[in-house]
Amino acid sequence: MNCPKRFFHSGGHTNQLVPLWAIGRGSEMFRATEIVDGKDVKAAEVYKTLTDWDGSYVDNTDIFTVMKSQLN
Repeated sequence: MNCPKRFFHSGGHTNQLVPLWAIGRGSEMFRATEIVDGKDVKAAEVYKTLTDWDGSYVDNTDIFTVMKSQLN
């Protein structure tokens, strides 16, 4: 699949970060330093006018872990 100005690492997926906003029980876990993998300062600049996101990102498997921990 070809897309202007995009490079696909595997037939149909990009390595581009996808924004995720969470509210409610367990949402604070996404700010925990032990699951934050890094910060994308350039992406944070793009979203600066829309939100106070600091560019922190987590791995998609950590999203599952947080969600699973809240399903009691």
